[in-house]
Amino acid sequence: MSTGNPTDVLISGATVVTMDDALGTIEDGAVAVRNGRIAAVGPSADLARDHAGLELVDGRGKAVLPGFINSHSHTGPYQVVDFSMDYIYKLWLAHGLTTVRAVGSHRGGLTWTVEQSRQLEAGDIDGPDLHAYA
Repeated sequence: MSTGNPTDVLISGATVVTMDDALGTIEDGAVAVRNGRIAAVGPSADLARDHAGLELVDGRGKAVLPGFINSHSHTGPYQVVDFSMDYIYKLWLAHGLTTVRAVGSHRGGLTWTVEQSRQLEAGDIDGPDLHAYA
């Protein structure tokens, strides 16, 4: 039985790379997600018991990894016809980049990048967390 919330899932049976020395890599691992946030990480059997009711996602043969961080990026807009940062942001997410530090754009400068960061944070644009710096 599902909770009805599409962000409430239990990814089970996967190899879970935790980056936590105490947990290590869990071979038959699971990740419980509630309201779009990680609620628990651990062995599949334990999380199946403790998080019953979540929609089950079969993770067998797959790995669950923490999000990747790009610590130095130059964002657009580039001098390309019909170029869309929306497309680039979705590519970054699809490749596991959840956080990006951007030094500014090639034409729009730091001001443009800060505005993009605000739009991403507000949910007006889909993409990774974008942190502007100079």
